[in-house]
Amino acid sequence: MKTLFKISLVLIAFLVANYMQAQISDALKIEIQKRIKNGDNPSIAIGFFKNNKATYYVSGYQNVETKTPATTATLYEIGSITKTITGLLFSKMILENKVSLTTPLNTIFPDSLKLSDPEGRLITYKDVATHTSGLHSFPMGYNPPDPKNPYAELDKDKLYQYLSNWGSPKVGDKFGYSNIAVGLMGEGLAIIENTPYTTLIEAEILKPLKLKHTYFEVPTSELENFADGYQKGTPTPHWDLNVLSPAGGLKSNIEDLLSYGVSYLKQNPLTKAQQATIPTQYISEQGDTEIGINWFKKGTTISHGGGTYGFSAYLVVDLEKEIAVAVLTNTGDQNITDIHSHLLDPENNRLFTENDSVIEVPLNTLNTYEGIYKNSQYGLVITVMIKDNKLYGQVEGQRKFEFDAITNNSFINKQLKAQLTFESNKTVVNSFTLSQNGQNIVLNKQ
Repeated sequence: MKTLFKISLVLIAFLVANYMQAQISDALKIEIQKRIKNGDNPSIAIGFFKNNKATYYVSGYQNVETKTPATTATLYEIGSITKTITGLLFSKMILENKVSLTTPLNTIFPDSLKLSDPEGRLITYKDVATHTSGLHSFPMGYNPPDPKNPYAELDKDKLYQYLSNWGSPKVGDKFGYSNIAVGLMGEGLAIIENTPYTTLIEAEILKPLKLKHTYFEVPTSELENFADGYQKGTPTPHWDLNVLSPAGGLKSNIEDLLSYGVSYLKQNPLTKAQQATIPTQYISEQGDTEIGINWFKKGTTISHGGGTYGFSAYLVVDLEKEIAVAVLTNTGDQNITDIHSHLLDPENNRLFTENDSVIEVPLNTLNTYEGIYKNSQYGLVITVMIKDNKLYGQVEGQRKFEFDAITNNSFINKQLKAQLTFESNKTVVNSFTLSQNGQNIVLNKQ
């Protein structure tokens, strides 16, 4: 009897241990398969780390035309997640006393570049690490030969020429996402070390973290694993980031990307440098934008997304719960953030599925939502309009999108993976919350 009791306890412990491992639910797998079948995404790759266990799920095709299946070895463009790796190199060089957050860029680059604002405030490494430099994200007035591969011909000479004429209108004033700024971060580190940026990353970051399938240039031996990118179902060129490679030039597979995220939870040769990227370097007045060194922060999580014309990527790490989620897809026009948000916190983050029940809202209620809504921090203006008993949202300068009602005050757009939830002060609608990309942004009615 004692022996049987011991066996039962061992069996229970085994079952509990396996249940506690990272789980990718059947419901999520079914939803991913539907998105593949519907043509929303050619492929989706998920990596999930929890309770010290990594699991993966990959579905779809790395090439739709040849029906080549995507696998854990499939390489995707990870876009702006590259910025966190550039930030990690910067952090490592800070610890080596080679540079600092307060180092002005004009001490590294030619005097001809406008690296200050009209008031004379110099752009520092802290400004570029927190997107408060005031520099544009893409060179104003530059017309790329191929708009689908816009950075391919933007070399160092062209960037320097642009920065000789265009500077920052205001340094350190407010958040303004900038690929140019992070490109300068990486280029400046290369100048300090007198070593090409890509060589530095490979030697100082990728090799110590054992990221063996993460590349700026995909080697010949790996080309068969490199997914084709798509935009609205049409094949699109791979991006060449050229001088802005520090802002978005890396390609990786799902195992390497998750491993990179998990490295922030485990001891490794770069732990001290990784820890130094996490403290908050900037927080907006409203508190809805918080940044470390090239990482976006929310509570105990650090995260970054990435997007090129034919690919989307997302990586999030919960430092307290020791959870990491990586999601990759080879299309640039479908939002995947509901997947990572759901995996991170399934109770509070919904999946946008075909099974969402759509309801009809009385016209007199719909009409109360009509108007212009604004969030000053992001400079975001959305006009809500009602037409033919349907609610539409339109970001200033973009086309309008229809939102379906799931409650009397909540509306969703499945393509955008976005939800609008309207709030009222007694009987007057005064705001709505935009839930998208794992963020909740409040816009007030004007």
